Amino acid sequence: MPKPPKAVHERQYFGCFRQYSHLPDGQIEYRDKPDVILSGKRKIGIEITHLYRQSGSINESEQRQRPLRERIVELAYTHHIDNGVVPFGLTASFNPEHPIDPRNVEELGQYLADIAKLPNERFSPYIDLRSVGHRMPEISTIQRSTSGLLDTKWQIAQVFSVLPTDENTVREIVETKERRVSDYEPCEAYWLVIIVEGMDPGQEQEIRIDRLTIETSLFEKVILFHTGMHNCPSIWSVMLQKHSPNERCFFGSFCSQKELFSSPLPGFVELVLRLFAGGEFVAGEGDEMVDGGGE
Repeated sequence: MPKPPKAVHERQYFGCFRQYSHLPDGQIEYRDKPDVILSGKRKIGIEITHLYRQSGSINESEQRQRPLRERIVELAYTHHIDNGVVPFGLTASFNPEHPIDPRNVEELGQYLADIAKLPNERFSPYIDLRSVGHRMPEISTIQRSTSGLLDTKWQIAQVFSVLPTDENTVREIVETKERRVSDYEPCEAYWLVIIVEGMDPGQEQEIRIDRLTIETSLFEKVILFHTGMHNCPSIWSVMLQKHSPNERCFFGSFCSQKELFSSPLPGFVELVLRLFAGGEFVAGEGDEMVDGGGE
């Protein structure tokens, strides 16, 4: 029986993470809870999850809006072809401040097709929506291709803002995973790897967790892994006290990536440090982070 997509994706992401990290030696087994078992000197269970900018349970999230946008453009193109209009290419963008209601997808598809075939008085590939009595605020811009029959594809060009990481979302992820501890296979230690897929607008964000404090009774390590672009991922980790409300959290002293992954570092959670592809970054106490790695 073929593996479900979720399991396949987890293997792919863990393979990428493993390539750029210094994991302890041991045998890798892919399971369910936790997702990965690393059996070496110790049995380490590694849980893998993703950090989205918004919960997929709300309609405004990119996870919900993206398929709606794609469906609208698909419907519009079908109406366009069915009407016997000379084919031309089109690019539409949507306004995130006016999220699409799933109940309006059919109407928006027809509306986009109708607007696209109107003559454009201006010498511009962009359709002046104000001049045609634009009544669908979900659609921001419509641009017709100037390449004629050479480009008849209808597509989406969406603009996104890259926002800082929401620290509360990271905390919620850790707390949610901890509540499922009874479902996990017994291990000597548990790690949580939180993936940020840089090519997914629903996840892409500026990793800023300078003052993040997390209490955890389960995870020995919590690691934030940004897949990056052009094969240049980042691994972020900052050391924070575990259940020590009377002690100051310690910031600014980092271990090497090899130490980060090979040492249990009892009593700490790791959440950050930048790793460039194929290399190791080592910073001592008082050293300055570079290239946006910290302040």
